[in-house]
Amino acid sequence: MSGAPRLFKLVAAGNDFVVVDAREHPGLEWSAEEARRACRRRRGIGADGVVTLGPPTGATGATARFHLRNSDGSRAAFSGNGARCAARLLSHLGAAPEGDVTFETEGGLVAARLIAHDVEVDVAPPRDARLDLTLPDGSIGDHAIVGVPYLAVAVPDVDALDLASVAPPLRRWNALPEGANVAFYETPAAPFIHPVRMRSYERGVEGETLSSGTGCAMVATALALRHPADGERTVHLETRSRAPLSVRVTMRGGEVTALALRGDALLVGEIHAGPDLLLPDP
Repeated sequence: MSGAPRLFKLVAAGNDFVVVDAREHPGLEWSAEEARRACRRRRGIGADGVVTLGPPTGATGATARFHLRNSDGSRAAFSGNGARCAARLLSHLGAAPEGDVTFETEGGLVAARLIAHDVEVDVAPPRDARLDLTLPDGSIGDHAIVGVPYLAVAVPDVDALDLASVAPPLRRWNALPEGANVAFYETPAAPFIHPVRMRSYERGVEGETLSSGTGCAMVATALALRHPADGERTVHLETRSRAPLSVRVTMRGGEVTALALRGDALLVGEIHAGPDLLLPDP
């Protein structure tokens, strides 16, 4: 076994992560407090979350085990952008010579692919999909679990939203015991042709992120269920990062059976941690 695990900084559509290559360190996972300190924007590396890549646990043929902690140290079952960053790193490190990566996650196996300069990752088909929910503020929203619980709310103008005011009551809505991330989006006249503008407020960050891969998957799910048509269609999304993201949606019998998120994933650099990285706040 080698020494300390290697640390990397990656960014996918503005969503940034510290990725820990712990494939040679079975059982290693940063604690909640360590993840929180590393994610600090001024005293730490700065990130929306920490992804730890461990050795696969079973005879699944997976490339790595995927663990995620949000910037507040809480666990998350999945991140579409985090998985795309992890796939990009594993390819760089030679673990995926053909560009295909498979992760073990809390929700099962997840596949990712390098396509030209992009990374595409499969997102689990939505569960517990419910349309036209009356939300605490009286607005109407849709819910599904797309790896993590999400609410999607259509609004006339995402730029006009005071996200810090309108999102937290929805994120902590007591009708959803686990809480939920929240995506606000504008519906264009032709949602499967024109880009869909959106903003995301995420659990664990407790604030707006420049993009959310699972948020894109949720918005694409809501649009597909509201405009059902069997077959494969693509939703293009414009997030606050302005980096292009798309979700390929497959429907059968009026249900969403497959989701695939595609966009950039950039390897910013390798981090050589200093002795003060994980010091507590003063």
